[in-house]
Amino acid sequence: MKTVIPSISLIYCTFVTGICSEFSVTAYSKRLGRDVRSTQKLRGLRQCVRDCVDRGQCKAVNYDRESLQCQLLGDSITDLSQLMDDDSFNFIDVSTQSTGFPACTITCTYGVCVKISPGNEYCSVPACPMTYRYSTALNFCYTKVEVSKNFTDAYSYCKTIGCRLAVPSTMEHILFLREEFNAGYLDNDYRIGGQWDTEEGKWMWINGKTVFDDINLSLSDFEEIESSSGELIWSKEDDLSQIDTGHGKKFLCEKLAFCGEFSVTAYNKRLGRDVRSMLKLRGLRQCVRDCVDRGQCKAVNYDRESLQCQLLGDSTTDLSQLVDDEKFNFIHIASQGTMFWLKL
Repeated sequence: MKTVIPSISLIYCTFVTGICSEFSVTAYSKRLGRDVRSTQKLRGLRQCVRDCVDRGQCKAVNYDRESLQCQLLGDSITDLSQLMDDDSFNFIDVSTQSTGFPACTITCTYGVCVKISPGNEYCSVPACPMTYRYSTALNFCYTKVEVSKNFTDAYSYCKTIGCRLAVPSTMEHILFLREEFNAGYLDNDYRIGGQWDTEEGKWMWINGKTVFDDINLSLSDFEEIESSSGELIWSKEDDLSQIDTGHGKKFLCEKLAFCGEFSVTAYNKRLGRDVRSMLKLRGLRQCVRDCVDRGQCKAVNYDRESLQCQLLGDSTTDLSQLVDDEKFNFIHIASQGTMFWLKL
């Protein structure tokens, strides 16, 4: 006989609108012991549920209240007898959350519509599918394609799956890919979205930015890149290297957040004034979202070690005003070309 799921609701609010949404914990002190697709570290319960909603094939979560770990599940159940007893966990079946994600009046081609309030709706599109690899700190979501293609064909293929050729534009991205190689996920050299631009006379990313700007990446750090022609690859031997134009190569596709990509204004820097609020245990993406959700927040200092988020009432575009601090990234909100929540 199946156990009836109790209706136990948790409430969270957005600070801009003051509107509250609910979601229900399906079972306390229980977890589903199968089909764990991904484990996210240092998450609050609300962020855990959000992460599941943001990934198209996630159906439920196990939330570890003690370690603040979030297990994203590819399966779910309505029969609670299938759950395992575990005092550390709560289990949430995302598909049953009708109150948290009410019906909308708009149609979303690539995602699920979420109603915040009357006349205020947005499309929540999976930010990083569960079959992709994801770095929370970098907000970097990618997949490898184990078929060799030239630059043009690889570029087109990534576009057809809603991605772009990967742009690992900082040393932090390069080191993340190195960690992926060490973990056994990457096992080849892969084409990425950089090539020599004869008109500009420099290496350029496909997003129009310079590859080696001596801020994020320096050419002197990559000895294998010498000639002024060709295309860039991520190399398991040299991190970044080059190949001749026209050669086929396996490649990496990067999926950008549908409702906007943000860029870090300055790495290893922070603004030393006007800290309005300090939020604990935040990912970088959530830190920026929290700032966007607050009307008078103009920038954030993000502490990568403690995962603390400083919301700032002031900002600057003059980087000389920033304080050197290896733990922090600084993000100027007004310079972000697009917003996270697309209001239609």
